[in-house]
Amino acid sequence: MFPQNAQFPINASLIYDGPPHPASESYACAKRSLAQLTQWFRKQHGCDFISILPGNFFGAYGDFNPNTAPLVNSLIAKMESQRERNLSASLTMMSTGTPLRQVIPGRPI
Repeated sequence: MFPQNAQFPINASLIYDGPPHPASESYACAKRSLAQLTQWFRKQHGCDFISILPGNFFGAYGDFNPNTAPLVNSLIAKMESQRERNLSASLTMMSTGTPLRQVIPGRPI
């Protein structure tokens, strides 16, 4: 959902500050459209709707393979693997440094 020219770190209030990055344009437009539709329904019909826009898929159908999963899913899988093996050592993450990722923490509802 982030704008193409976003300055990082970014916070959720800047999501609509420009067109989405071309690499994720269709995904971003779908999420932005759902959020806007929810606002219109609230305004027009007085409905107490909210929309939840997850950044990744979690749960039974999420990809948690450390070699193929998105960043957050991969980290969850690696931490769970350490927990299952009763390893208390810290988790080491290694990377080339590209591409860069930002994870915006959610707010409990």
